[in-house]
Amino acid sequence: MPSCPIKTTPIVRQDIRNRYIKSWTASNANQGNGRSDDELLAEIVGAGCAFSTAPRELRNAKEALGLIVPRGKAAEVADDILKEMGFDPQDWDDVAAAVDALDKVPSPLRQIKRYCRDNKIEMPTRARKLHFKARAEDWMIKNAKLGSADGFRGWLAGEAKTDKQSKRYLEVFELIKRAVINIK
Repeated sequence: MPSCPIKTTPIVRQDIRNRYIKSWTASNANQGNGRSDDELLAEIVGAGCAFSTAPRELRNAKEALGLIVPRGKAAEVADDILKEMGFDPQDWDDVAAAVDALDKVPSPLRQIKRYCRDNKIEMPTRARKLHFKARAEDWMIKNAKLGSADGFRGWLAGEAKTDKQSKRYLEVFELIKRAVINIK
């Protein structure tokens, strides 16, 4: 049983690409109407394109409109953009700026890593955010001598996810505070 009412011959695919896909992607890019690729794919399938070929047809239309770079040219285009930028990252913010500059290139972070490897440039690593427990313990240790329960409650109000978590860590803070006082 066919997957759609229209047999997708090359002529029909060309017609779908010309009449529907280009207009959908152009309106999506130019007007910023917020239509996602999934919505576009649903309309493409509804217009008669086979479900299995719809993503390829959408990608081909976006490439034809210049909205994305073809996969085969991604490395070349990324290299040109990064060389033009004078890309030599000192921290993760420089890498994030380069990812934004490579918005039309597929897998921009992978292209940046490849560029750094090929040009023997050291790629900075992303700083990891500490988990809540580690942040709470850091605050408690730094403020054990001078901190008050009210100060810790204020810190917890912006950080804690639940009241149970807040209550538990307030108890831990009081224990640490008593231990610090007893040590002296």
